[in-house]
Amino acid sequence: GTFGYSFTANRSASAANPQSWSPTPRIHPSIYLSIMVSSTGDPSKEEETCRAKVTCHCGKVGLQLANARPRWALECCCCDCRNAVTWSETKGTMGEQKKQLPASILYFDNDIMDVQGDSTQLAIMKLREQGSGSYRVYAKCCHSILFTIHALYFRNRIMVFKDVCNVEYEGEPVKPTTRIHTKFWDPERDGEIPPFEGEHVVASNDPFWPFRGGVLKNLVYPLSTSEGMSARALLTKLELDMSHPEVVVGLPERELEGHFQTGGGAFSLTLRNPFQKETP
Repeated sequence: GTFGYSFTANRSASAANPQSWSPTPRIHPSIYLSIMVSSTGDPSKEEETCRAKVTCHCGKVGLQLANARPRWALECCCCDCRNAVTWSETKGTMGEQKKQLPASILYFDNDIMDVQGDSTQLAIMKLREQGSGSYRVYAKCCHSILFTIHALYFRNRIMVFKDVCNVEYEGEPVKPTTRIHTKFWDPERDGEIPPFEGEHVVASNDPFWPFRGGVLKNLVYPLSTSEGMSARALLTKLELDMSHPEVVVGLPERELEGHFQTGGGAFSLTLRNPFQKETP
């Protein structure tokens, strides 16, 4: 067995009544060997800790994260997430905008082990000076967005667009369980929204939408331990100033009926779908 045990019968029991025999454990010599090996702490016997990696498309720079796998996955239809993906696709190595799709997002703990490759390629991007609460760290070499931080992640998570960078992690793909901000999908401009195979679709058309589909729960629970550094600590180390992003796209926020101008995403408190057609 796993522990190398073997058993012998207690001969004091009556041979005529084998049911009364009681097993007496005898430790196999192999268990002593396994104890000795584990106690030596031989580095050659220790498995390397699995870490997720996020790298730019051209491979010049990347990050090693503390997590082996994402904490959560979702799809987002908000204006800002889709605009950021479009910016990366058209400015970067892809060279052209793909078909309009909800942004596919992975959330990892805000725990970064180190930068791999040329750290001077990293810079901060915002979509606009005012109204956008998301700070996106991208690679200048190919405009891959490596991660995003936002006040509503409560410094517990970082967000990764899985389609505009390379993401490697342990195990099977993590599938999105929730699709949010579907109220921002304009069928006339964006086409028919693709079908969703997850569990929850959240239109986000009331102030309580973060409590649905596990949104708030997956963002607010704190880190149990920290092995590396936070995203903000990394930016400080790299001397990247969040108050002066290298790129401000200057993309104007869409003026949507009944929608407060708050970034087209997480702060939205729209109480109706701006593209909903009136029922005759």
